[in-house]
Amino acid sequence: MKIIFLIKGSQLLETLENGVSQYPKHEGRFLQVSGIQFAFDPSKPSGQRIDHRLVKVQGDYLDLSKEYSVITKIYLKQGKDGFDCLMNCPVLVIY
Repeated sequence: MKIIFLIKGSQLLETLENGVSQYPKHEGRFLQVSGIQFAFDPSKPSGQRIDHRLVKVQGDYLDLSKEYSVITKIYLKQGKDGFDCLMNCPVLVIY
């Protein structure tokens, strides 16, 4: 099942950070994204690898206070693989 929910820009950044937190370890956290452009510096400590000023969503720079709609598997929304930052985001649709 999949889920569409709202997420603040600050939470989206936290989600992306979690996705690269274990790099270069091979594990399920590394996200596949669409409509998002970002880069990360693996030499920096986990949680500080992405410069939010360089993240783009649908061609626009990330606004940490703006709400974005996201679709993913319920597995991630339930906080699995360290994505607990998604657990309290308001749900729009489950299908």
